[in-house]
Amino acid sequence: MKIRVDWDNPDKTIICWHFTDEWHWEDFYLAAGISVSLRKSVSHGKPIALILYTGETAPQRGAALTHTQNALLIKPDGRDVIVVAGTHPFTQRVAQLFRQLYGEMADVNLVDTLDQARALITEKRGAGGA
Repeated sequence: MKIRVDWDNPDKTIICWHFTDEWHWEDFYLAAGISVSLRKSVSHGKPIALILYTGETAPQRGAALTHTQNALLIKPDGRDVIVVAGTHPFTQRVAQLFRQLYGEMADVNLVDTLDQARALITEKRGAGGA
């Protein structure tokens, strides 16, 4: 699989997807399934954030918004913040369009780096008390 999915912190409150240059939409859906399994493996009851660390990769053109919508509009119990961390202009544009189209319902945030994603999650959790 071209997207590695695992816990990003020892508390198991952040899941991170690490994209490679060769990823495909099939990998995206497999990653979503792994995320669900990871969520079900914990019983702490804390919200779980999601980082999509795309780095410099870009989604395949075509149905990028549809595929992103299919995966991200599923709101599992306890989902917290979603952060896309990537610098590719097409990735950033897709994330911006998604936010414009779905607004608060999507709650997708965009940053450039993995460290910025972690900091944003910490900031939002501090503001929201999670």
